[in-house]
Amino acid sequence: MPRIIEDFSLLLVDFGPTEILSPPDTVNYGDSIFPKVIIRNYQMTPVTNLSVWLRIGNTYTNERFFPKLASQPYDTIEFNLWLGSPGWQEIKTWTRLRNDLNPNNDTLLDSVYVRPPALPPDVGVTEIILMNDTVSIGDTFIPKAIVKNFSPTPAVNFFVHFKIGNVFSDSVFILNFGPYQIDTIQFQPWVAQLGIYQLTAYTNLYLDPNPNNDTAYGSLLVRTITGGWQERSSMPIGSGKRVKQGGALVYTRHDTIYALKGNNTLEFYAYNTTTDSWVKKESLPMLGTKPKRVKKGAALTYDRWNNKIYALKGNNTREFWQYDLLKDSWIYLGEVPSANGKGIKGGSALACAKIGQNIYIYFMKGTKTSEFYAYDATPDTWIKSLKPIPILPSGKPMKDGSCMVKGDSVLFCLKGGYNDFYAYSIGSDTWYLKKSLPIMGASQRKKKVKDGAGLCYDDAHNVVYCLKGGNTQEFWAYYPDLDTWMELETIPKGSSNKRVKSGGALTFADGLIFALKGNNTRELWCYTPNSIKLQNPIRLSAVCANQTAIPRGITIQSKSNTINIKFGLNIPLIDYSLYDVLGRVVKSEKIKIKNNILSINMKGMPSGIYILKLNYNRTTITQKIILNH
Repeated sequence: MPRIIEDFSLLLVDFGPTEILSPPDTVNYGDSIFPKVIIRNYQMTPVTNLSVWLRIGNTYTNERFFPKLASQPYDTIEFNLWLGSPGWQEIKTWTRLRNDLNPNNDTLLDSVYVRPPALPPDVGVTEIILMNDTVSIGDTFIPKAIVKNFSPTPAVNFFVHFKIGNVFSDSVFILNFGPYQIDTIQFQPWVAQLGIYQLTAYTNLYLDPNPNNDTAYGSLLVRTITGGWQERSSMPIGSGKRVKQGGALVYTRHDTIYALKGNNTLEFYAYNTTTDSWVKKESLPMLGTKPKRVKKGAALTYDRWNNKIYALKGNNTREFWQYDLLKDSWIYLGEVPSANGKGIKGGSALACAKIGQNIYIYFMKGTKTSEFYAYDATPDTWIKSLKPIPILPSGKPMKDGSCMVKGDSVLFCLKGGYNDFYAYSIGSDTWYLKKSLPIMGASQRKKKVKDGAGLCYDDAHNVVYCLKGGNTQEFWAYYPDLDTWMELETIPKGSSNKRVKSGGALTFADGLIFALKGNNTRELWCYTPNSIKLQNPIRLSAVCANQTAIPRGITIQSKSNTINIKFGLNIPLIDYSLYDVLGRVVKSEKIKIKNNILSINMKGMPSGIYILKLNYNRTTITQKIILNH
């Protein structure tokens, strides 16, 4: 009796393709083809786990797998639907079989020509769908984009790509997209990570006649959901009054914050951020001729080069004071300037800056004016020729709630009652309008900046923080590089069940943000920010060359002091502008380019952050550049 073999792996096996039946040598664009291949069983033995593969061009790969295949000399294998891209396409088919006797006959090559359509298809991404441009860390974000076929010709074999900064990338393959079809493409979900991200969605159809409509952009802000606020020890009761109009904070050094209580008192305190303890300091004096206390319009700033604090008393006075930290004593410096001789009533602020060897105390009067001055501490004189604060876009002067803080080389000013926001160039005495603080936050209530508003600046991360005041809890961050505001965790009501109002104040101290709530409380709160970094800056260094990719079709190569922008398309004419962080155009040109390369010479440009805008073929691309000499 003959032995029955059930383990096919013991048999001699040899399989391979012998002929590609389909596609034929030439097909029309859009033809529906089901590829077919003939395979031969050279040993006439049954096999297990046979794979037959077919690849056409670089967009189509298909496998047919056979757990068992009977012994017969030939088999015809049919694959999934193929739609060809225009032009010549290589065809490759091969088998995979364990213990195959002759691998040399496993592969077969051929080619197919796909006739182009009379009118090439044109597809692109028209929109990135965002239900909300701000999400919380850990949220599941599902990328979606709307794709459109702009032509009457079906589009076949193309990918739609979606990128989130440099942390996420996904692609969806589209086999057949009908004439004028519009569809929403969904990508793999992404778990949100803290940061500010550029979103990019684009198509890459072969021989697309209009690549200018291929790409859409967006931005996504991911914020923390952890409670960043903690209540600290309250300001001492002192005279029995709480913090109200005239409350002010300023950070100095050695973990110390100084504070005015306001509320028609003269009380002045020092707070240690490490020990969470308060110490009473010398009260702000009263003048014998005009005995007034601290009230609305009071302000503080710190001269770190000379270890002095400067103060405004407010309360319809023009009193200007200097405090010596080592001596714990006050010196009266006279009256601040005033165009109409009137005193300070609200919306006033001070900020300190050094230019060369001179120390300047910048003074924003507020009090329903646009007056703006600087005190030169070295010769003890006031500079009254500075440009006033702009009234546009609201058309109104600075009033209650207005505040100011020094940034890197600029002053940031927020207009109370109207939310207008400005950057003032210290070096050029020039004002620049920036994006206004949003009126509506997460509460979905329209709230303007009012009493209790405050600004502070994180120089390590170039972020401005803001309390909106006006009996709200709103807390915001402004990113100068993007001219973008983002709402952060609201300051809690706490045990007092109160929001921020008159007497509210803000200061930045060694990576922490401290806030007085005002509103007839003594509460001091501390916020620990999470560093939110900008994604994908191009760093141009005079020492080393870098190469960074920006939106599809363009490559930037930075070498020495030159930016070389290489375009993947033939673009004879381009218009570019280079802006500094204040929005000033520092270089601009409309030129013809050769060999698809635009070179921008950065020699002589100071180190810092720049924004490059490229305009060509009705397309605008913006990219951040950091220049380090």
